[in-house]
Amino acid sequence: MLKIPKPKIKKKDKEDEEKKEEEKIEKELEEEIKKEEETESKPREESDLTTKLMERINEIENRLPRIDVSIDGLKRELDDIKSRLQKMDDTLKDVMVLYEVVSSQINPFVSSSGIVDVGELKRRVDNLEKDLKLIINIDLDKIIDEILYEEVM
Repeated sequence: MLKIPKPKIKKKDKEDEEKKEEEKIEKELEEEIKKEEETESKPREESDLTTKLMERINEIENRLPRIDVSIDGLKRELDDIKSRLQKMDDTLKDVMVLYEVVSSQINPFVSSSGIVDVGELKRRVDNLEKDLKLIINIDLDKIIDEILYEEVM
């Protein structure tokens, strides 16, 4: 049998191979370290986000009782305003009934001569308006404007 001589590997080639192998191992280790750092940073980010969300939820929970108190106060104020408006409406109805009674007895649009005196009529309306303002704080011009506006609609 013939023996084939093995190629002799030089010492330098061996060192080069060892270096390459070490470099390869180092690269693999670096990649593994990077992967570990990435997986560790994700939970940190999630943890930070969770912490921020919890802080925001706590702020909202702290505000809720104050908001409830404010809402209750506003409801009371609205009920008060509704009752005051109802009283004003009742008072206005009473005044209108009184006006109907007075106008049925004395027609302000006809003078004793049977002809309408515009100056006298204007004076009476002005006096009536002043009386209404004094008695129940009603602005007759505003009421007339609202009635005219409703008729237009």
